[in-house]
Amino acid sequence: MPGHATDKAPKFDGKDESLLIFIDDYEDLTDQAQLQNADRIKGLIKYVPTKDRSLWAGIPEANAGDYAAFIMAVKDMYPGCESDKRYTVNDLQTVS
Repeated sequence: MPGHATDKAPKFDGKDESLLIFIDDYEDLTDQAQLQNADRIKGLIKYVPTKDRSLWAGIPEANAGDYAAFIMAVKDMYPGCESDKRYTVNDLQTVS
C-alpha cells in the first residue's frame, strides 16, 4: 500500500461527490494487497484528510471490524455521495 502522502495514494478532498471514487480507488489497492475487514478500515482512515481522521475512526463500525458496515456508515456522513444527479457542462451553460 502506498504511503498516504505519496502520488500513488488515493485522495479524498472531503466532498460528497468524490467519496465513491476515493473508496473505489482504495478498494482496488486493498484487493491487490489482499487486505480484509479491520485492516481495510485502519488503512482507509490513514488516507482520509487529517481533519477527518478522528471522525471516521470514531464511527462504532470502525472498531467492529466489519468493512462493509463501516463503508455504509461513512456514506451516511456524506449524504450527496450516492446522488444520481450529475450535471454536464452543457447543463451548466444552459442555466447561466
